[in-house]
Amino acid sequence: MKRLDRITAVLLLVAGLLSFGLTLLAFVVHIPVREGSHDLVQTASGAYSEVPVVPQTYFQKYGIAELVVLALGLAFVIAVGIALRSRALHGRAGAGGLAWGLSVASLVLGTIGSVTIAPYLLLVGIFLVVACSACSRSGIVTEGGTSRSSSVTSGVSH
Repeated sequence: MKRLDRITAVLLLVAGLLSFGLTLLAFVVHIPVREGSHDLVQTASGAYSEVPVVPQTYFQKYGIAELVVLALGLAFVIAVGIALRSRALHGRAGAGGLAWGLSVASLVLGTIGSVTIAPYLLLVGIFLVVACSACSRSGIVTEGGTSRSSSVTSGVSH
C-alpha cells in the first residue's frame, strides 16, 4: 500500500489543525469593543436611544457566514488531502492538478481575504501549496518505507 510521505502528511495536518482551531476560536474570541461605545437604537415611539455595546464573539456578531468562511479552509484541507492520498494510492507521482488547483485557490482567496477582511485562508493556503510542493518533490512512500521519486528518467543510457 502506498501513502503520502511524512512531510506532506505533517503539512496537511498542521493546515487542518490551524483551520479547525480558527473555527473553534470564532465561538470564544470576542470582537474588540471600545470602552464607552454605544449603539443608537430606535424605540417603539420612534425616538432614538443610546444603548451600550455588549462584547460579542465572532460567531454571535456574524453568525453562519463566519462559520462558512472558516470552514472553507477545512474543506480545502480535506479535499487536497483526499486528492493527494488518491494519487498516492494509485501510484501516481506528484500532487496532480486537482490538489494544486485547490491549494492555489485557497492561497488566492486567503490573499484577497487578508487585504479585505481577514486572513483566515492565507496560512492554510500557504501550508497546502507547500504540501503539494513537498509531495511533488519527494514522491510517494511504499509499504516498506522506501520513497519512489516523482522524477521521470529518460531511457537514454550514457
